[in-house]
Amino acid sequence: VEGSWIVSRERAFEARPLMGLACERGLARVELLGMESRPELAAELTGLLAELNVSVDLLSHTCETLGTARADMVFTLPEDDLRRGRQRLEQLVESLGASAMRVSNGLAKVSLVGIGLRSDPGIAAHLCRTLAQQGIAVSGLGMSELRMSCLVDERKADQAICILHEAFGLSVGTPPVLEQSA
Repeated sequence: VEGSWIVSRERAFEARPLMGLACERGLARVELLGMESRPELAAELTGLLAELNVSVDLLSHTCETLGTARADMVFTLPEDDLRRGRQRLEQLVESLGASAMRVSNGLAKVSLVGIGLRSDPGIAAHLCRTLAQQGIAVSGLGMSELRMSCLVDERKADQAICILHEAFGLSVGTPPVLEQSA
């Protein structure tokens, strides 16, 4: 195909660990706070979400063991899925004894895509610092070896993508420029 380049897979990945950016809009962040900490808590929540055919992302589960043994769970999901399953989720939250459920709407997940992202702490630092310098708050961060994602206000998603595109040198023919951490 005209305009295509054929290179070995190993050479392509080694030469450019950051391959591009992705954006998912229309997300909500749900915080379930102050539940009694017990082993089956995550299973109950993810089981309900599976029954509703809802996939979640950036799921975190924290437990406070000093004193009251309370737990919090935070996750993101598409706003449409939240609307569809909100009543059942609220019922579960009540049965789990949560002290509060907070929902933040209007979010977007902006992701760097590449190889070995989690193993280079400088990438996360550069991502957060770059967005902060432009007044874009990051309200969640998740990483894997292939993707580093952050939550931003959906109204600032296009700006975040442009800023990160430039900051990581993702223009065609431009090698990525990463800051080195000390």
